[in-house]
Amino acid sequence: MKNKKAQSVICTVNIGKKRNIVAFFACVFIIFAFFASYFHLVVTPLLVRTSEAQMKILANKSMDYAITEAMSSFVTYDDIIKINRAESGEILAMSANSVKVNNISRMVTQIALSKLVELGKDPLEINLGAFTGINALSGVGPKVKFDVFPYPDITCRFLSKFNQAGINQTLHKIYIIVNAIVRVVFPGKTVEVSSMSDVLICEGVIIGEIPETYLNSNTLTEMLNLVP
Repeated sequence: MKNKKAQSVICTVNIGKKRNIVAFFACVFIIFAFFASYFHLVVTPLLVRTSEAQMKILANKSMDYAITEAMSSFVTYDDIIKINRAESGEILAMSANSVKVNNISRMVTQIALSKLVELGKDPLEINLGAFTGINALSGVGPKVKFDVFPYPDITCRFLSKFNQAGINQTLHKIYIIVNAIVRVVFPGKTVEVSSMSDVLICEGVIIGEIPETYLNSNTLTEMLNLVP
């Protein structure tokens, strides 16, 4: 009888231990599920919104900086466009300086990429109160830092515009347009931010009638963007 009672006590103790273990792992699972859901529903959207805003600012800063640096050596209209005239002064053709255009495009792209990567090394800083999900507390508490690794892609193109400037005079403007696409990878989500910056790099007044090929089409713009 004593052996049976002892076995019964041991069996009860073992069952109790198993229940405690199951309860412990159940609590761990519930806590993990809670934090996983909280991270997915509150933290990730917050990181996405903050990174989108920061990457857009950084992209604009990088592109403006790149254009300023590339244009630091003054570029004139004659550096970019060559006008061929007949002896009578009639405009026969207009062409782009491919070497100059390529140098500007390459320089702007390289500088913008390098600057964006450099600026992107700074971590995101979010106030602790923002993680409560309550807007009134979004600026409260110490800042929590998150490392973000942007993957930028920069493209550069040119735009040519003609405007009437007077009798038999045409104002020709050339813009440089820089597009940045920045991707930031988060767990289970990739954020893609697009930004564009356009700057007038030079202009010139052309005296004489411009051939319709250039005036009423994108021919010159295509020349600027499709140089070898």
